[in-house]
Amino acid sequence: MIESDAGPKPPNPHQVGSAVADQSGAAPGQAAGLQERTLQDRPRSPLALTIIAAIAVGAAITLLGPILKPLLIAVFLYFMIKPVAEELVRLGLRPYVAWFSLFGMVLIAFALVGRLVYNNAMSFQASWPTYEQEIVKRVKQVQPDAGESIGEITHLSAVDVFKYALTTTVSVFETSVLVFFYLLFIILSAGKLEPRVRRSFVGERGERIVGLTRKVIAGVEHFIKVKTAVNLGLGLTIAVILYPFGLDHWLLWAFLFAALNYITYIGSIAACVPTVLAAFVQLDMLPAVVLTTIVIAARIVWIDYLEIRFLGRSLNLDSILLFFWLAYWGWVWGVVGLVLAVPTLTSLKIVLAHIEATRGLASVMSEE
Repeated sequence: MIESDAGPKPPNPHQVGSAVADQSGAAPGQAAGLQERTLQDRPRSPLALTIIAAIAVGAAITLLGPILKPLLIAVFLYFMIKPVAEELVRLGLRPYVAWFSLFGMVLIAFALVGRLVYNNAMSFQASWPTYEQEIVKRVKQVQPDAGESIGEITHLSAVDVFKYALTTTVSVFETSVLVFFYLLFIILSAGKLEPRVRRSFVGERGERIVGLTRKVIAGVEHFIKVKTAVNLGLGLTIAVILYPFGLDHWLLWAFLFAALNYITYIGSIAACVPTVLAAFVQLDMLPAVVLTTIVIAARIVWIDYLEIRFLGRSLNLDSILLFFWLAYWGWVWGVVGLVLAVPTLTSLKIVLAHIEATRGLASVMSEE
């Protein structure tokens, strides 16, 4: 017999599989099925799934902004008017009558307030050169060499602001139309959500989803209810404070306090800046200081005391995480993103806290 010099032949994979199956006492097909089931039953990492979900949601928010932005604004407005509509239903009105009556009143109120604010903004634009000259004059009294530089800065800032406001008018109108139709359909279909979930997920799973949805809705509704009440109170307080001092465009500054405070933490601080500047430009030093002190005191009472007290633990969010969240939403969607940032983060924390696998992540998101 002639022996080959090629060396030993490599083992046949099919023979090896058969041998392994024979040693384990199972057929090759059963062994493959056992291996597949073992891979499927292997526990998945909640952190990995959460990271993948966060990346997917971030990509959707970034890429689908023109679609999602008016939808989330409509959801935000829905939760603003929902408590009032439910109160009208308790007083005896039919649900559809209460909802659509309130819907019409909200549209009329927005139109009237928008008209008043627009008139004040246009008046402020017309009088801006006077403000600009006064700012330069006041700065020269303190630092003569800085007067010209301040004049250039204020001129460029005013031009940029008014140009931005003009170019975004069409975009705001288009978004408002989409928000109108989204809100209309949300009102029509909101009561059908729970029955649909129960039909789709029968038994205990459906009840868990319904319970979790109710908790998220209750959390967001409580946040928006308190926020809206505080904003209205703060705006009215600022209007009452500014009017006796004879400050021009006092209604515009009061509206800014009420609207910008929807941007948690930084909105009310930003609203103080134009009001204080207008006070020091238009009034003498002593009245300007008194007015600034009263405005800051009102802001502290409404925001740092009443708002924190009534919101309680719903704003128990890590400061760094909240700042990053505000920065991201502001970068993606601008002012609208800053307004929607905290309600979305609060909703996310509620969802994570009520899922066993992600409860630790909800704890990490908390300040305490």
